[in-house]
Amino acid sequence: MANQVAVADDTIPYGAVIEPPSIVRNLSTPTLAHSSSHRSQRSIANSESMHEVSIVYPALLSQVAMAFKSRVSLDTHLKDLLEYTDSFFGRDGVDVLCYIIKTSDRNLSLLLGRALDAQGFFHDVTYTHRLRDSPHELYKFESWESEDTKTRDLDLLPHGVFTLLTDCYVPTCTRDQLCYSITCPRRIEQRTRLHRQANMLLSRHYSKGSINEKAIGTLWSTSVSKEIVASVSDKERLRQEVIFEIINGEREFVEDLDIMTKVFIQPLRERNIIEPERKEKFIQDVFLNITELHTINSKLLRKLLIRQKENPVVDKIGDIFINIANEFYPYVEYGAKQVYAKNLLDEEKASNLDFVKFLKECERLPALRKLPLESFLARPTTRMGRYPLLLKPVMEKSAETHPDRTLIPQALLSIREVLASINVEAGKADNIVKLSRLDRQLQFDEGEKEDLRLNDEGRTIVRDGKLMLKRSGNDMELSVFLFDHMFLITRKKENGHYKVARKPIPLELLTFRLDKPPRAGGDLVSTATSKAATLYGVAAQKPNSISHKHTHSGSNPMALTDSASRTFPIFISHLGQSGGQYTLLASSQADRQSWCDAIEKQKTILSERKKRFEIVSLVSSGFPVSNRINCSISYLDRLILGTDFGLFVGTEYPTSTDLLTELNENRFVKVIDLERIVQVDVLPNNDNLLVLSDKTLLSFPLQVLNISEVDTTGAGYKGKKIGSHVSFFKQGICAERTLVCAVKSTALTATIKVLEPVGLGVNNLRGKIGKLFRATNDALRVYKEFYIPTESKSIHYLKSKLCVGCAKGFEIVDLESLNTQGLLDPTDESLDFVLKKETVRPISIFRVRDGDFFLCYNEFGFYIDRLGRRAKTDWLVQWAGAPTAFSFAPPYIIAFEPSFIEIRHVDTGELQQIIQTNNLRALNADSDALHCAMDLMDDMQQVFRLQPIDQFRLR
Repeated sequence: MANQVAVADDTIPYGAVIEPPSIVRNLSTPTLAHSSSHRSQRSIANSESMHEVSIVYPALLSQVAMAFKSRVSLDTHLKDLLEYTDSFFGRDGVDVLCYIIKTSDRNLSLLLGRALDAQGFFHDVTYTHRLRDSPHELYKFESWESEDTKTRDLDLLPHGVFTLLTDCYVPTCTRDQLCYSITCPRRIEQRTRLHRQANMLLSRHYSKGSINEKAIGTLWSTSVSKEIVASVSDKERLRQEVIFEIINGEREFVEDLDIMTKVFIQPLRERNIIEPERKEKFIQDVFLNITELHTINSKLLRKLLIRQKENPVVDKIGDIFINIANEFYPYVEYGAKQVYAKNLLDEEKASNLDFVKFLKECERLPALRKLPLESFLARPTTRMGRYPLLLKPVMEKSAETHPDRTLIPQALLSIREVLASINVEAGKADNIVKLSRLDRQLQFDEGEKEDLRLNDEGRTIVRDGKLMLKRSGNDMELSVFLFDHMFLITRKKENGHYKVARKPIPLELLTFRLDKPPRAGGDLVSTATSKAATLYGVAAQKPNSISHKHTHSGSNPMALTDSASRTFPIFISHLGQSGGQYTLLASSQADRQSWCDAIEKQKTILSERKKRFEIVSLVSSGFPVSNRINCSISYLDRLILGTDFGLFVGTEYPTSTDLLTELNENRFVKVIDLERIVQVDVLPNNDNLLVLSDKTLLSFPLQVLNISEVDTTGAGYKGKKIGSHVSFFKQGICAERTLVCAVKSTALTATIKVLEPVGLGVNNLRGKIGKLFRATNDALRVYKEFYIPTESKSIHYLKSKLCVGCAKGFEIVDLESLNTQGLLDPTDESLDFVLKKETVRPISIFRVRDGDFFLCYNEFGFYIDRLGRRAKTDWLVQWAGAPTAFSFAPPYIIAFEPSFIEIRHVDTGELQQIIQTNNLRALNADSDALHCAMDLMDDMQQVFRLQPIDQFRLR
């Protein structure tokens, strides 16, 4: 039949219209999911029409197109060694169409797909043929993202009625009896059933490459005499056929480059289709360096033709390609800018009707074979990708001693380098265009707009696709984007824009699980393959980790559903003050795993790139969470830990700063048997160990740390009581004195007793005299004592004054006069944001460069000068978390909160690193050796040291 022949010919010129032929449909046995298991075996009556079992009414092309676009899986695929992003295989496209119209008849789905293809809804990546039911052919949507209005977006969809899938208007029409209407769409099917004729099915057509699709007269064996053909072996004949194909293909390619110049470029210059002021720039930006490519390939063609004329049995061609391969690098420039050219071409077609008319006129020219301009613009890169596929058979069919055996591999090496560069640069350009478009399409709620820095250099879209948001009422379909630095949850609107549905999540603050929602304490990814990965938020590499290429979700064409049995949850947790927990539903296990692998891998890449500090584990066993570790300090070769059940000391370290080897739990001995030890400090020059236990400040001689002299029960030393009802204490140097401040604080008042160590160290005293002296020695004496009418949270030692962190702010205390005054200047209006805010709590103060101070509150940090006025008035750091302690390791400010450690540069405030933790405690944040403790998954605690990376230390 004429119609069937037309459909079978998948080289129909682009833009031609297909009349769908009548064809037998088999709708009773859908091959994909969601088919009804209770379907009757009797003949399907007219009431059970196609659109009642299909996802949409299949006769309306616009509805089919929308369903197809939302379900087809897009990914980055290779064809002829070239990468094509956001593409799909023909076989997958037909699978989706079969699912949409619920049929197992792939030929019918192919016809429907070509009806969409004919209206330019999608296209072959090389613009040379129609949709094929093939696992080798790639296709892309003409406009995957629309920036225009809803009307414009709908106009891009195919329109029309696919008559083959319409219902018959006769109410008594069934599939088992011939309908009296001659226009019944089931008529052919009814005739087939009645006469039991064989179904006329279309065979699948696979792309075999141009070598296997030669017409008579285009083969080497038909272009030379029979005597020459008979003079060569069968293997050599095949080799000559491939060489002949290379030469013919090169001739056709050069002719296509000529066509672009003569048919498109020259008329555009001569006619007023484009405004004169932008005409040349438009031609340059769309056609790029096509003239340079024409020169290179004309040179190649001449050399091949000369070699062919020398002898009809061509000896070798490897030397020609070796010489020309080094000149192929202009193709990299062409491939890198091709995506911009395509984008500019689409914009011009959308806004210039004269230009569209001009292109249609050109397509009707015989020389263009009814192919669009895009087909010719794609020829240079596709031609480059064909060279390895053509040259390799030449090499393989050459004799072992033939020169092409060594020459062609050398040429292929250079060509593959060019192709690799094209893929890299084209991928970068495609990514930039998508990011720029997305940045313009994002919409935020009023007052919530953030700069996501999507146009920053090096920014990439790692993965994007559709997920469902689990809600108490009904689930919501989301468009989710994974960037190299952030996870973005949006909802696509009807006008093609994206409404940001949840706060953007920096990847450093993102954790996820597959089995249950993350706990508020900061549980990390359950798929991590090691305890360290689980603890530190550093995802371990998996054998099945996907590449970092940009991919779309949707490996299963079925729609997402709110049924728990058909969805695969990902429990996302956004750590920090702006955080939250969300349950996202994937459509399949494979889709969910792909998302998790992509997130996990990108978190690892980001963590390694932004690492400024590393965790050095000191203790990871021996201390269950029931014996909470509250404080620590290192002294000489000992690590001292204060816990709820006593003071423990570990030994056997060469120096006090070389705590790099993890301690064995058996090396720890309880030296003091006290409960709830929350602070410990050492006064080495005065032979004192200070311990705060259950609000009682005690002094011990340093001899207690000598494990060999300690009672194994830990009860050998009772200590000397310094004070009671002590909330906290702090050692430091002020006015050239070593002082210890003991603070008794309530909700309304604070009494601060300033103590000074007395006497010399007695570590060198031995025997009974030394023990007697240590037993009667007064460790500290009262130097000053003062009262502050507010709760006190912290003490900081300045050069000659004390700074007390109170509920209402920082207070400066003169130790000579005991006068107090606020640190911040109340006349500075730029400080109103903190002076007039009652919920903020001061925590730490650090002296930085140029005599300025950096003040750390629980919500933010900022600079003041020595007069208490704000420095850098337009500069403020908003903490990602809710810190409880701070440390300053120049040039970094380190904030500690239970679920992560936040590290920022003190000069810029820029976030440098996030280290995820679980129930973190800063054991001695003010010390040079930054010790922390956190809970492990096995109900043990880990003590670790925060160690700066050498290259990021302040020199």
